[in-house]
Amino acid sequence: MSSVINVNSLLCPVGYSYTDHVSHFSVHCEGVENVCLTEKIWTEFDKENDFEVIKRCAKSAECNRVGTYSSNIKKFTVNTTCCNSSMCFSPVPTFPTQVSTENGLTCPTCYAENSRQCILDEPMNCVGNENRCISFIKEEVFENTSTIQSFSGCTTDNICRLGSWAKKFLYKENQIFKTVRMEMICSHSIRLTNPVVSYLGFMLVGLRIIIFVI
Repeated sequence: MSSVINVNSLLCPVGYSYTDHVSHFSVHCEGVENVCLTEKIWTEFDKENDFEVIKRCAKSAECNRVGTYSSNIKKFTVNTTCCNSSMCFSPVPTFPTQVSTENGLTCPTCYAENSRQCILDEPMNCVGNENRCISFIKEEVFENTSTIQSFSGCTTDNICRLGSWAKKFLYKENQIFKTVRMEMICSHSIRLTNPVVSYLGFMLVGLRIIIFVI
């Protein structure tokens, strides 16, 4: 029996870009997706700053989701905006205010490329509202090339609530798909004053799969 895709009446622009200008397709949203979302992700790594912009269908719970996830080497910052009418264009999110003040919490940290695991370093000090520990494996497949990152560090509740996910994008200009999958685990962070630190017992966040087939 073939599966039935439950589409709804909301039509959203869907696209992916490394600039603020996103070429898009018009796509009918599915199921309980009730908003058109624009997501911007900033990356700080090796003294360089990059970003990517994603337009897609989403649930209203994903709107105005601001958060960070940081390791001792690499940091990601996420911000989203939404609108709720067909083919509406929510504004490209701005870079949120960054807080560098340590909050007394720590998490194990590491980062590695082209590997499904990284070797945990000394715990890092979390900052601002980073009150959770995160560990993830992110895999991207683009033009028959696969890249993998493994990461552990501090994060915020907003990042953990999204859970694990998979997304598939089509670049409008060259008709090439990019598939991104993140397997995410979150746990509670540890107080600096705690004399016995254990980072075992991570809890798997509920799996959420979001696949865009254009």
